[in-house]
Amino acid sequence: MRTRIRHIIARVIPTLTVCIVCLVFHGCSSEIEYPGEITNDGIVQVGFHIRLNEDYGTYLPESRADGVSLPPDYDDPAKYETGTGYENYIGITGNDFRFLLFDSEGKFVEKMNVLYVVPVGEDKYPSDYTVFCTLTKKPDATFRIVALANWGSYPQDANLTVGITTIRDVCENVRVNNTYAYAAPFTPSAETPIPMYGVKTCTMPLNTDRYIDIGDLYLLRALAKVEVICKETPYLELHSVQLTGYNTNGYCAPQEMYDNTGYVSVPHIPTDAGSNVTSPLAFHVSPDKSKAWIYIPEYLNKEAGTPCRLSVTFADNTDKQYTVEFCQYDIGGNPTGNRLDILRNVCYRFTVDKTAEFTVDLVPYGVKDLNPGFGI
Repeated sequence: MRTRIRHIIARVIPTLTVCIVCLVFHGCSSEIEYPGEITNDGIVQVGFHIRLNEDYGTYLPESRADGVSLPPDYDDPAKYETGTGYENYIGITGNDFRFLLFDSEGKFVEKMNVLYVVPVGEDKYPSDYTVFCTLTKKPDATFRIVALANWGSYPQDANLTVGITTIRDVCENVRVNNTYAYAAPFTPSAETPIPMYGVKTCTMPLNTDRYIDIGDLYLLRALAKVEVICKETPYLELHSVQLTGYNTNGYCAPQEMYDNTGYVSVPHIPTDAGSNVTSPLAFHVSPDKSKAWIYIPEYLNKEAGTPCRLSVTFADNTDKQYTVEFCQYDIGGNPTGNRLDILRNVCYRFTVDKTAEFTVDLVPYGVKDLNPGFGI
């Protein structure tokens, strides 16, 4: 059996609107060796190969959220990047994950029991795992599996009622631990991983008996990433980058994604998100001053009273500050006025060339390129 969970990161060309791309745990090509014969009547085994290796980059299938604008070549694997380091991290050793089974209508059936998670290889920080789970009985012909990772706190048994609790409840109900607090400056790590969510609707193969292969189950990161990168010039260095307009918490799961993991077009924001924070949020700047980045929750920038914007200064003139709005830009680098929401699993990449103009490569773990002219 081969079952895979993938992470993907997509790249979007400059003139297109933002698209979301999912983190992917890419699948394994070897057969799963099951731990032994099933002796308990009714028990069903489910096996996974979970891979977080950076060498794997692929794209989402056609199933995606309606109304999301995608590039014509979105399914070209060359357009995708994988997440790096702790952007892909899942707290395997701390059991910081849950798999939940729902019926075809999205109503809770049972928690999947994880038999064990085994790292593959000798790496100090393994990125490849074999996972075995069991179900107490064979599911119906059509069912859904929800994957939650790095949430820290998960829905308790008291909040998971068979036939009553829905996937929507898990994602949005205030009684369920489905939000995360954001403390700046945030850096992904084993102690502070990025929350992830995935869901898949499955159809039981006719020849299935006691072993189930659910295929690929895609996960989305709950945070967006914003990067400012200097083009390869020997004299251009960043001094500081700051962002104003962001939220202080967010939902671990996207909005209204209950069938299959897909592209996100609308941010999912709690009512107490601390929206419209205007105090500057400083970026991490690399030692060589060629790059700066932050990770932030989703933000409804299109409707914000004070829009989200960046302030950039360079090492050769720290008194000169450049402002970049989160909006669409035309081919000449001029803002169109069409604001961009900050969406989960998207990397907004701004690339600056001081000899020419500022380019915004909106890389949403889906990537988008924007080109605001700085006139530097």
